[in-house]
Amino acid sequence: MRSLATCVDSIRTEQASRREAAEQAAAEIDSLAAQVRGPEAAAETTEDDEGAEGDETAAAVVEEPEPEPAPMVTAAVSRPH
Repeated sequence: MRSLATCVDSIRTEQASRREAAEQAAAEIDSLAAQVRGPEAAAETTEDDEGAEGDETAAAVVEEPEPEPAPMVTAAVSRPH
């Protein structure tokens, strides 16, 4: 039981550190995006983000269309009877 509890604690610690790293990466990405957009767009984004929590991931996901299947190549052979 103690080893199981230790394992659970280490998993929770790992999850917390990964979550923190993800939040830091998201903040860095937002900072870089603000630099690219400029100061005026950054002010507009800040106002929009205040009311939309959790929608960021839905907006960031871009659905890619499924690739079309490759055309099948067939060959017909005619043999003399």
